[in-house]
Amino acid sequence: MYFENLKREFQTKNYKMFPMKENDIDDLILTYGKLPKAYVELLQLIGSGTTAPFWKGQCFFKCDIPFLNSWAKEILVENRSKAALGINDFVFWMSQGTMFCFFKLKAEDDPPVYLYTENAPDRFICISTSLTEFIWNYCFDPKIAFSPIAN
Repeated sequence: MYFENLKREFQTKNYKMFPMKENDIDDLILTYGKLPKAYVELLQLIGSGTTAPFWKGQCFFKCDIPFLNSWAKEILVENRSKAALGINDFVFWMSQGTMFCFFKLKAEDDPPVYLYTENAPDRFICISTSLTEFIWNYCFDPKIAFSPIAN
């Protein structure tokens, strides 16, 4: 539904997709409450990994999820950032301990995505109106994936 184009493109490029098991997704829902439907679908596709080269070295998969919010908070403290994550902010992706992306829990089924980067240490930047758009851009149009959206 949300990631049919992504799934098709991965299949075309022969990238293997390793889904997260349903009981592991259920455990996440028990821990965090309602997760956006788009995020759940993404975990069902590649939550345990993929052979797609642009995901190498990124913290996103099952083994990282329990730690992402605390790692993000550490980054904010280390950078003496004026920005702070709220209780409903869910960090789902991190790179090199210098930037991370999050969405708000209990928001839409396909929520906007926000970025923190050391290049703008005191604020969060909205970079996508939806998780599906961000993931597509991250995978196939990285030049715009981390660009602020127009207000």
